[in-house]
Amino acid sequence: MGQKRILVVDDEDVLRELLADILAREGHQVDTACAGIEPPDCLDQHHYDAVFTDLRMPGLDGPSLYGAIRRRQDEDPPRIIFMTGQAALSADFLRDTREPILEKPFSLSAARGVVKALFREP
Repeated sequence: MGQKRILVVDDEDVLRELLADILAREGHQVDTACAGIEPPDCLDQHHYDAVFTDLRMPGLDGPSLYGAIRRRQDEDPPRIIFMTGQAALSADFLRDTREPILEKPFSLSAARGVVKALFREP
């Protein structure tokens, strides 16, 4: 798998750092951000191939971040992977986006599988 630049956005420090570590060990360049104004700032500074974002966070939540990314109209927008422990609460939104979902709690193999599927790698 070629190196990808990935942003991990989650208000839970442990989960954010764990996922970043998993992705970095897979050979990716990973940045992290918590909720609030950090994600848009990161997006202004770098191009990302993918953004893992928690669905529910204080401040800038997953749907708001998704909307901000889509409004940018980049030529090559990042793929979005939503992380949530409560997919049923946002089922309509998740279905409409057609983006991958990583259900919390997730396993190491599930996180790896989402990345491989996202970039269509065997």
